[in-house]
Amino acid sequence: HGRGEGRQFTRLAVSTDGINFEGREEDLGRAYFRVIKHDDYYYAMSMPGFLYRSRDGLSNFESGPRFFTDDMRHSALLIRDKQLHVFFTNR
Repeated sequence: HGRGEGRQFTRLAVSTDGINFEGREEDLGRAYFRVIKHDDYYYAMSMPGFLYRSRDGLSNFESGPRFFTDDMRHSALLIRDKQLHVFFTNR
């Protein structure tokens, strides 16, 4: 569950060939990021329902509001007709 002790975080790994990846050190946010692009920002939702945004989608995610309780788990994000739809499970 990541480097070090404690709770899980989301980090980024990049690749130029899709086979060999290099992990980056920056903690982007809490575990299980789901990222979408909308207008000039990349938005992410993590478990349990925290929202983030970033200009480049690769770093410097700003923490925003929390939309769900501690029971919320994995999510999926879909933008359709300029509306954000959030699908999720509860424990």
